[in-house]
Amino acid sequence: MSINQSKILITGGAGFLGSHLTERLLREGNDVLVVDNFFTGNKQNLAHLMGNPNLEIMRHDVTFPLYVEVNQIYNLACPASPVHYQYDPVQTTKTSVHGVINMLGLAKRTRARILQASTSEVYGDPEVHPQPEGYWGRVNPIGIRSCYDEGKRCAETLFFAANTINLLDRQVLGILASDLQKKIGWNEIQYGYIVSAFQLSYAIGMAVVGRILDSIGTRLGYTLTILLWSLASMAHAFVGTPMGFGLARVFLGLSESGNFPAAIKATSEWFPAHERSIVAGIINAGSNMGVIVAALLVPFLTIQFGWQATIS
Repeated sequence: MSINQSKILITGGAGFLGSHLTERLLREGNDVLVVDNFFTGNKQNLAHLMGNPNLEIMRHDVTFPLYVEVNQIYNLACPASPVHYQYDPVQTTKTSVHGVINMLGLAKRTRARILQASTSEVYGDPEVHPQPEGYWGRVNPIGIRSCYDEGKRCAETLFFAANTINLLDRQVLGILASDLQKKIGWNEIQYGYIVSAFQLSYAIGMAVVGRILDSIGTRLGYTLTILLWSLASMAHAFVGTPMGFGLARVFLGLSESGNFPAAIKATSEWFPAHERSIVAGIINAGSNMGVIVAALLVPFLTIQFGWQATIS
């Protein structure tokens, strides 16, 4: 693979849409990894591409973690035909929920762009045609199609949550970067190290935090996660060197990495299945609002109270 060549993962790549997308991306010169458990996908859809040196095919179920290095992810995995997704409703739901959690985790670790293939079925049996984006739908969480519909709805919730919960700290640092460069005295290379330190510590934290939560329990684990994250955020106000700021970012990454698995674990343990999507949305609504107003609020707070109070 050349230095400019994209490494692209397509889950469900042996299906109708996935195989055509694979063909298009290969034709553009990309390196493509197709992942499929071949429940509904068919190897024959990819047979004419087998000789392409840029194609790799892996039999894998996305409900289990996947450890590969990619730049882009197209998440198409999920049986779409009623005859197939009703064959094993639990597995269908797991494909949309666990599969998305695993793909979002992979995207975070590799900093890959990710696209989720959703469906109009998230609207259930709609009363509005065509459905605008603001329409919430008319759904049945226990109907014969609910394993597919609710799984896809939860997948959208997870994408919304992951997109918002992990952006606020990065936005604050990005907005203040030029000001902090003058006050702390880092150069562009040191700033790159600071950003990388956060990403590395986040990846390390994600690798171990789930095990810790399983060991000490969700309630205590979530409490400690939020406490450590708060202390790490406040620590930024007490540093004055690039090294000190980098260490503060390391501790922030380690503690912040617990928020997502702790929230998912708490939601799955404390709420019935038909309420989990809305609970996940409520949990992350505050973070989403924070991301929206950060660009306007952070400069104002910096002028009024200084960068130490703003970033902590």
